[in-house]
Amino acid sequence: MAQSSAIKSVAPKDRVAAPPRFVVVKGVVTTLKEAADIRNRDPKDLE
Repeated sequence: MAQSSAIKSVAPKDRVAAPPRFVVVKGVVTTLKEAADIRNRDPKDLE
């Protein structure tokens, strides 16, 4: 499911410019990295 949401978040022209596998992997890695950053942040920083 994470892969399909990553594909949806990519602009169509970006999907054409790069191999689909690269776009999907890049999107998933970015999502996981952001999730880890949010988890490591203090909730007060999000406001």
